[in-house]
Amino acid sequence: MKKILVFLAALLIFTSCATENEIESTSLDPKEPVSIVLWHYYSDNNKRAIEDAVERFNQTVGLEKGIIVTPMQKGTLQELEEAITNSAKGVITSDATPDIFSAYPDKAVEIDNLGKLADMSPYFTDEDRSIYVKEFLESGIYEDKLLMVPIVKSTEVFYLNETDWNAFAEKSDVNEKDLESFEGIYEVAKKYYEYTDSLTPDVEGDGKGFIGFDVLANYIIVGGRQQDVEFINPAIKGAMIDKAKLKKLFDIYTEGMANGYFYSSGKFRSDNIKSGDIISYIGSTSGASHFPTWVEENNTERNISLKVLPYPRLKDEDYYTVQQGAGMSIFKSEEKKGRGFI
Repeated sequence: MKKILVFLAALLIFTSCATENEIESTSLDPKEPVSIVLWHYYSDNNKRAIEDAVERFNQTVGLEKGIIVTPMQKGTLQELEEAITNSAKGVITSDATPDIFSAYPDKAVEIDNLGKLADMSPYFTDEDRSIYVKEFLESGIYEDKLLMVPIVKSTEVFYLNETDWNAFAEKSDVNEKDLESFEGIYEVAKKYYEYTDSLTPDVEGDGKGFIGFDVLANYIIVGGRQQDVEFINPAIKGAMIDKAKLKKLFDIYTEGMANGYFYSSGKFRSDNIKSGDIISYIGSTSGASHFPTWVEENNTERNISLKVLPYPRLKDEDYYTVQQGAGMSIFKSEEKKGRGFI
């Protein structure tokens, strides 16, 4: 929410700036408010967060200075991006160009190549920039131009049911350092399966999985980057996949799944935590609030605590993790609308 408000507050600079050749004043006037249109694709909680931030801005700073921001949900991401491209290119059937729009880096660069995107570098102070994750902010920089400000972004982390982990660790030769690499996690998962299997000696082979992956594709893509290769790169046509490095990743995952050390069922691994089928998973930071506070056991609720650890790496390889989500970009002002000439 704070990041959205900082971004909207930056409009004050845009709305009061003019080029050296501009003669007439572009000062804001609350009696003649400037209308700013914002296109986005967010739904559910993210949509409400955007709308709440806009409403706060309109009723406070916007009301005082004379700026009214109107958010418009333009369907799915694909539909939004198509609308943005058509609008920027002046397609006859397209809607008028918005002032602000949700964007991924590739779309921001595309619109910038058309000469239509504003460079926001001069308008964000060091203090403004400090509230953003450095890597998120850098994803919107192209050729030293800040084309996109991160708004709804996330990465992945290692979520751990600390309560059950502590009980397991006390009786097994494992510690958190073992969870720093995927190879270490595999060995821990094997021990966890054997440990949980031993709890019911009269039932053979009923050990439980230790970990699940919310998005398997991210594990593969990031695992490639950790080994200094890109398995998916549309810019490299006909590129050969490094089979040995890909096999390294699949050996860990497929063997883990085949032996029951890893587990995945249903849409969300947080549900597998709640059911007690696993005690850890790798998932998006945006889903942290969905980590359960209890495990269902024999029709009763047993409280558990959460611990978050960094995204693992392959042993002896570089640290990488994924970043996901879009930011906001601003079209250049082609006319005097109070928001200035950029």
